[in-house]
Amino acid sequence: MAPGSEAAWLEDRGDHLRLRLKVQPRARQDEVVGPTPEGFLKVRLTAAPVAGQANRRLLKFLARVLEVSANRVELVSGEKSHRKVVRVTGLSAEQGRARLTG
Repeated sequence: MAPGSEAAWLEDRGDHLRLRLKVQPRARQDEVVGPTPEGFLKVRLTAAPVAGQANRRLLKFLARVLEVSANRVELVSGEKSHRKVVRVTGLSAEQGRARLTG
């Protein structure tokens, strides 16, 4: 990963992190793929984008990967889009970057 390339998808807001994600539903497995050229972090999910299933799966998956409780992960925007913004509290930017890309 090029230096500074994470800055587009990971933003430290002081009291929380803001993640810009590109989500691919109906994948074979839940996984973090990595940064995209457009400045998003690509995530694949097994859930279908029906009745909020993929959004719920995304938040649960991120909580597990980031090692935080589920109530610390919140969908901010992109409810019906592949591009989403998620807010995470209780984690430093360094911890978030390491857990998502390590």
